[in-house]
Amino acid sequence: MAFLEGPNMRAPVYNTGSLFWRDQNSPLGYRDAAGRTQLLAASVWIAAQFEGSLSMAGSMLGPWEFWPGPLDENGLTHLNCERYDRIFAIARSDIQEYERFGTISRDLKEWPAWAGAPVSDGDGDPTNYDLEGGDRPALLGDRMLWWVMNDRGGPHVVSDAPHLPVDVEVSAFTFDLPGALGRSSFFRYRIKRHGLLPLTGARVGLFVYAGLGDVLDDYAGADTLNQMAYVYNADNFDENGFGEAPPAVGIGILRGAGLDLENTLNRPRALAARRMGSLVVFQHECDGAPSTSCNPYPFGRGAGFYNLMQGLRPWGDPIIVSESSFGGPLSAPIMYPGTPPEYWSEGNVDGAGTPAPPGDRKMVVSTDPFTMVPGEIQEVVFAIVTSQGEDNFDSIRELGQDMAFIREKTALILTPLAAGADQRGEESFELLLSRPWPNPADQRAWLDLSLPEPMDTRIELFDLLGRRVAVVASGLFEEGRHLVELETANLPSGMYAYRVRTGRFGASGSFLVNH
Repeated sequence: MAFLEGPNMRAPVYNTGSLFWRDQNSPLGYRDAAGRTQLLAASVWIAAQFEGSLSMAGSMLGPWEFWPGPLDENGLTHLNCERYDRIFAIARSDIQEYERFGTISRDLKEWPAWAGAPVSDGDGDPTNYDLEGGDRPALLGDRMLWWVMNDRGGPHVVSDAPHLPVDVEVSAFTFDLPGALGRSSFFRYRIKRHGLLPLTGARVGLFVYAGLGDVLDDYAGADTLNQMAYVYNADNFDENGFGEAPPAVGIGILRGAGLDLENTLNRPRALAARRMGSLVVFQHECDGAPSTSCNPYPFGRGAGFYNLMQGLRPWGDPIIVSESSFGGPLSAPIMYPGTPPEYWSEGNVDGAGTPAPPGDRKMVVSTDPFTMVPGEIQEVVFAIVTSQGEDNFDSIRELGQDMAFIREKTALILTPLAAGADQRGEESFELLLSRPWPNPADQRAWLDLSLPEPMDTRIELFDLLGRRVAVVASGLFEEGRHLVELETANLPSGMYAYRVRTGRFGASGSFLVNH
């Protein structure tokens, strides 16, 4: 076990496929800086098929189906996995201390390049890890944990499915920055399939047991534009710590990659097509089960899990949007893709304003299907983001803007620190941009923009039809912080979008004008 830490969160992680939870006796939950629980547990699921036969590794709350260490060149576990049974921790401050004073932390010295841990090459030899020669850990964010695990080290007791087999390198990291990045954590899974033949219909999912403050008053939903699931409070007061205006927590899929042999053109699919393919929300696995004896897994638990990853009920039935305002029953692999209290959400389950009973919420959010090719790396990146607005619904709107910002910065987020550098370079998060405030605005609003160097900058406002209504600024901005005034006195009340273009960076969002 190790703790992933950021400016506004702390959570235990394990090298068993589980996150934030091992058992009743372990440190519990994904918590904020004040110790308030945001998520109780999570775990990664990986599943695929070969000629109609399912292989899978995944569990909700244990027993776990991943074990420490990679597989060898023959796809077998190592005889001695003790040296791999460790989560390595590295921070930007560790590298800075070494660069400036020669102080070497244990994990900096023992960084497991021999096990596949990422290295920024500084000595011209990509096959070694030589600190004195200039090599450095390929750090993501400001604090990173790294470990490697496989699904072949023991029996699959929960899924009761054959091994895939795969090994999985995991990088979990955070940023010591203000704003959305400081309220987020990232989990990069690099999956390598061993074997002779491809597996089709592969999906990677994250099971999440929510528990935002008071576990019994939660709702969940989906934001398909920002490719995320989220949990929020059913009303504007949380009884267990958060009080009024509780936050919302989003789970987004930032990236998934790999060659898709099911594509008739036999070419890589766009990254945009390999993100959130399904989301199923439930309080209990038997919710809506057709049998009074509650058997949601008539084809086996693994098959039921795979159904969930496809956006189906565990027993294989589609998720139905009944009595919908879209003109009749429809099936949908993503549940509740509407911002409350709009349709379709748990605050409005039938289009007529009927709310669902709040309670504890579990969810499975999964990628689109792809083909798992032996020897190739498939990469999936999840982001967990926490946002707080003026009320429980406004927290969801704030979360959508934060996730949009993070999605736009995905390439930078996944760019490691280069060898020989202990500071962020030109393409860095020294470019910081606030959302407009106050929001709603009356006579004027403000943007807080910081630049790492002088840059040509253009700031524009648009109405909801995409028509440009103002060019706020256009020209050379000096290095440093700028407070930019947005004149809104002459704009009709309504929602507006802003767009900032500066150098190679860009950002956008929305705010409300209300006179």
